[in-house]
Amino acid sequence: MVLCEVGSLVVGDYDRVIPSLDYLFVLILEIFNCLMRKANEDSEFKFHPSCQELGITHSSFADDMVLLASADMGSFKVLKQTLSLFGDLTGLRLIVRRVRYFLGARPMVL
Repeated sequence: MVLCEVGSLVVGDYDRVIPSLDYLFVLILEIFNCLMRKANEDSEFKFHPSCQELGITHSSFADDMVLLASADMGSFKVLKQTLSLFGDLTGLRLIVRRVRYFLGARPMVL
């Protein structure tokens, strides 16, 4: 079963060798991007109100990542499942002591 395709690398095709470790970080992030696109299709996932129009679900920089979603249990469950699947595919796990949750509402400005 192919979960997503990153260039010529197919996730789940473990027989291939990555030609250069220079691009490993980019490939890993692309796998996460693919998984998040699949998560968007889940009926329980809801975008953060300010991110829905652009379809933004996450942003990454250096070794940090911000996940953006509505503050409801359905969206949280989808994000948790996606992170779990990402960990299963890559072997990368969250460092729980570094995880921070920010919940809140932003008033609409017209």
